[in-house]
Amino acid sequence: MGWADIEVLSVGDSETSEDVRVIMHNLQRVKTQAEIFHESQYYLSLIPKEQGKRTDLTEENFNETLPKNGGRFKKVAEMMDDVVSAQSIRRMNKVAEAEKEAAENGNTELVNLGLVNKIIAGEITPSNAENLLNNYNKFKHERDEEKDQKIIVPENLDSTYQLYNKSSEKMEEVEDESIQTCITSCPYYDVRLYGNTTDEKLELGHEKTPEEFVENLMVHFREVHRVLKPRGSFFLNFGEYGFKGYSPLISNMLVLRLYEEGLFKCVNEIIFHKTNGKPVPVTKRLMRSYEKIYHLVKDAENYDYYPLKIWRNEPIKVLKAFTNRGVDGSHTSAPCIQRPYTTFKDFIDQQKFEDVMHASVANTTIFKKIDPTFDHAAPYDAKICLLGILTTSLPGQKILDNFSGTASTGIAALNLGRDYVGFELNKKYHEFAVKRIPFELTAYNKDSVDQFEELKCD
Repeated sequence: MGWADIEVLSVGDSETSEDVRVIMHNLQRVKTQAEIFHESQYYLSLIPKEQGKRTDLTEENFNETLPKNGGRFKKVAEMMDDVVSAQSIRRMNKVAEAEKEAAENGNTELVNLGLVNKIIAGEITPSNAENLLNNYNKFKHERDEEKDQKIIVPENLDSTYQLYNKSSEKMEEVEDESIQTCITSCPYYDVRLYGNTTDEKLELGHEKTPEEFVENLMVHFREVHRVLKPRGSFFLNFGEYGFKGYSPLISNMLVLRLYEEGLFKCVNEIIFHKTNGKPVPVTKRLMRSYEKIYHLVKDAENYDYYPLKIWRNEPIKVLKAFTNRGVDGSHTSAPCIQRPYTTFKDFIDQQKFEDVMHASVANTTIFKKIDPTFDHAAPYDAKICLLGILTTSLPGQKILDNFSGTASTGIAALNLGRDYVGFELNKKYHEFAVKRIPFELTAYNKDSVDQFEELKCD
């Protein structure tokens, strides 16, 4: 047997003050991901964390204490002939140490993610693994901090309300920037007559042209801008029902005008799907079964929003990668961590999409209990207002509806402990709202709010 020279690397061990000699073999061979992982872990075990053994390090002298070769991860990369980067070694080690610590602490949830095994099997890259670990830690912290928090509801219903029988063209009763959230459904164009026409003026919604209608609405919404807080929100419900056989897209015109005048920016279009809408005979188009609710704000980068989360009673897990068609053809996404919650997409019944509301047109049975002779042409359900109120305001803050009607917005606001201000030009509707609010508040209980609490845990 002849003798041959082999390459040996000497690694110092500060624990034993001895050198460990490692035989470097097959440096040029293409190694599997499992070999790379185990080899890097072995070399790291030989090179101690010198920084962690020091107690005299400061921000000023830290860099001076680093090994001249750039650190232990770079040293290991050199030992492995740079078949893997120092960054990848650091990432794999971070995941391995987190998984080891989780096993010691009994955190089976993180262990069961199997991030190390996925690295070894080549299912995920070290970069993917680190991202998954970071997102897991983020969601776990969020869950630990927030899961037991309750939706903020009042202990006692001591909210106040003011109802004004007048147009909202001038709301001098309301101070500048005093309203947190405005939720309203204004009259639609060329649909209904509410009996507000006078000798001097046609009622809103019956102008000669859609453009005139938009101009008249702007008078009301400039006032909404004046009274709304800088961080407040404005929810505008509007339905397009056609005009002379076509839809002039008035809501689009209106939202653009609000933007062009620098009043409001639209941050979301919510679809209100009416599950029991009134049938309308049409022959040359599909019957419309939805309306839009625009979420408008003064400052799109700085407005109050309180996302409601429904926590899952199941462990956090990794979602597999999926193939999607991109600009350059099909590509595969990286695996991701499933959020341990769904954001608020319910009223009382589960919704399928966050920006689609499924609700019925208002049940007017309760109206007959208050006043058997009363009728309203287009009432809407108070549940429609819950999402906007809960996500953009807190108890004690003021909610405005400048086309208040029967005060459905007011019922939702007051039941959730907010103050309410309503403006309604029609005297019959105003007088009914004056009767309705005390009647419904005395019948109020926390069952509805408790259902939201249950949703957070389902």
